[in-house]
Amino acid sequence: MRKTLQECINQGRSPFESRLIKLENLEEILQHSDDPVILYGAGGTCSEVLKRLFKRRILPFCITDSDPLKSGTSILHIPVLTPEDAIQKAGPNAICIVAIWSAATFYHEFIDRLNSIGYQRIYFLDIDFRPRLLPQEWVEDVRQNETMLLHIMDKLSDDKSKKRFEGFIYSNLTSKLNHCGVLGSYKSLDGDILHNDLISVGNQDVLVHCRNGFKDDNEKYLCTIAKMKEAYLFEPTWAGRTKTKEYLHQNNSDQVMVFPYLLGDQEVETDYVEKIFFSRFIDQEEYRTASAHSIRLDMLAEEIHPTMLHLDMSGKHIEALHGAQKMITENKPLIILSGFLFVSEVINIIQAFPQYSFSMRYFGGITMREGYTLIINANEG
Repeated sequence: MRKTLQECINQGRSPFESRLIKLENLEEILQHSDDPVILYGAGGTCSEVLKRLFKRRILPFCITDSDPLKSGTSILHIPVLTPEDAIQKAGPNAICIVAIWSAATFYHEFIDRLNSIGYQRIYFLDIDFRPRLLPQEWVEDVRQNETMLLHIMDKLSDDKSKKRFEGFIYSNLTSKLNHCGVLGSYKSLDGDILHNDLISVGNQDVLVHCRNGFKDDNEKYLCTIAKMKEAYLFEPTWAGRTKTKEYLHQNNSDQVMVFPYLLGDQEVETDYVEKIFFSRFIDQEEYRTASAHSIRLDMLAEEIHPTMLHLDMSGKHIEALHGAQKMITENKPLIILSGFLFVSEVINIIQAFPQYSFSMRYFGGITMREGYTLIINANEG
């Protein structure tokens, strides 16, 4: 894994790109083969992909999808089968063309699963009809920190964390790994952010949560918060506070308090990077510099005793953690860090707090990069 990662960093590209195939390449393969084609993905991109295949006189044998509810239906008169039924009927020489946005997120697991049920020829379609530009500074940030990235990987607590960290690096190396989902978020690999192998939330938990940019909340997340013993949400954006308060009011969640502050290490007016816009239709996200009043969480150390601290705040994690050291030391909460824009942010956090044990998981997001989450168990520090 280390050698492959190092090569990819030097090249500035993800290994996923080596598995991509364009429609013209597929057409060339089929000119010399009568093997059936299985199209994987019966979601939002399927109809558009089929139309492009039809234009090139490529007629798939069937469509397949991991969602069992789609089996037995059809799209543009092509039947949808389960992955097992599809390969059984098409035969082991079938060519499987994967055409789903989220495949890049978990393609290692994806390939392993298909191999285990008989698929041998698997390609990922280079979906180019909704291209996305990748900021070059993300790529340069990875390349400039190659040595430290390999060093930091060794500090992660388990093999799954190392694998997720590798994926996080790749998500900053290619636009193919950073498309939005056409009809929703990227699928999670490791469960929900508040329910997984490392984090288990109960009705006796107390949460402190801060984020520095508004985004549409998954109601499941707010629903979980509403069932906690106490929750303290720090929302510097007006849009975020409004949406959150509306939901909490509708659900009579009086034990949840919302504050208009950003968490930091000083009580000052501070600038932060705010995510201001996202559209699934133009596949773009934008950021701007905004300002808010920041406070130290330790100001509330006598009143709040969290079991969990979730900081979803691009570029501001270290300041917030420094401003909460008393609260962390006294309560030993599980710490969840998300919202990273650059790989160097993770490097800086792990270097700044060598006393802690770090893990990484993938919980899904609007873009692939958003789903990677760093977890600190303060009890092990």
